[in-house]
Amino acid sequence: MNNEEKILHKLEEHDERFDAQDKAIDLLAKKMLEHDGRFDSHDKRFDNHERAIDVLAKKAMEHDTRFDQLEKKVDDSTAQILQNQDEMITILRDLQEEIPAISHAVARHDKDITKIKEVLKIA
Repeated sequence: MNNEEKILHKLEEHDERFDAQDKAIDLLAKKMLEHDGRFDSHDKRFDNHERAIDVLAKKAMEHDTRFDQLEKKVDDSTAQILQNQDEMITILRDLQEEIPAISHAVARHDKDITKIKEVLKIA
């Protein structure tokens, strides 16, 4: 085998090795493309999840605002109810203080009426 044949033989060996490497690279490229497709699918899912989370966060903020408004209304209503109850208690206390005086006045009037009836000789 002369040098030229040796060189050709070595070149053929290198060609075979390059072909094997090309096949391996093609296989890796194919797998990478498959993974790219899967990553794209995952990216879409993550985007959908992100949008859903954004919607939920927005709703939570809206609910916070509504709860704050509701809390203010409840506080205002509670204050009004307490004010009305205070007014009713004041009225009831006044009545409670007036009842003995009224009762005493009615008793006096009953006595006066009884005396008048005796004078007029009515029942």
